[in-house]
Amino acid sequence: TGRAFPCLHHTTAAIYGLGVAPAALADHLGNMVIVSKVASSRWMEDLLRPVCSAMGCIAGLAMKPLTGAQVKQVCIKHTLSQAFSIGSAILLARSTHEDPVEVAARAGGGETVCSGKVIDVHRFTSAGFAPGE
Repeated sequence: TGRAFPCLHHTTAAIYGLGVAPAALADHLGNMVIVSKVASSRWMEDLLRPVCSAMGCIAGLAMKPLTGAQVKQVCIKHTLSQAFSIGSAILLARSTHEDPVEVAARAGGGETVCSGKVIDVHRFTSAGFAPGE
């Protein structure tokens, strides 16, 4: 989907119109919210993001299961294999004292275009998102 935590209407299943309900959201304290029906994936996002915020932004979400045929329709092929390959390359680079950023770029078919050091990050939550500065 392109983001670590995409909006629900940005997921490939929603984009392909497969729906997102039923869904269950739960936190580490055992709080649960179940949505059995919803008008759209956008509505699901608008309903559950504030609940997730109330849960301290620490929650797990399970959505409508997909059939094998549906997964084949909506999956972005080779992304899990690519993630595994890049992760393995980074682990090997760390164990051999190579630059993990350079190795990850090569493993993903990319290149490093700049480098630097982050010296400060201002994190905050706004409307259930953590944009930072």
